Amino acid sequence: MPAQLAAAKPSKYTLLLDQDDALTLDQLVLTLRRRAGRPVDKSEIMRELIRLADADDRVAEHLARALDRRTTS
Repeated sequence: MPAQLAAAKPSKYTLLLDQDDALTLDQLVLTLRRRAGRPVDKSEIMRELIRLADADDRVAEHLARALDRRTTS
């Protein structure tokens, strides 16, 4: 990671989740902590998911399909 990015002050965002999604995120945190063998926080997970969707067209396409289904249901 370039030094400029590492030194950049992070932006704060509010994430609104329904109860099921909040529980799923909490479970994901616990699972990833066990797999990584170190503390992992929710903001770190969100940053990696954003980077993954940005770097992989398949992930971005899957995300677009999921969002399309959520807005039309």
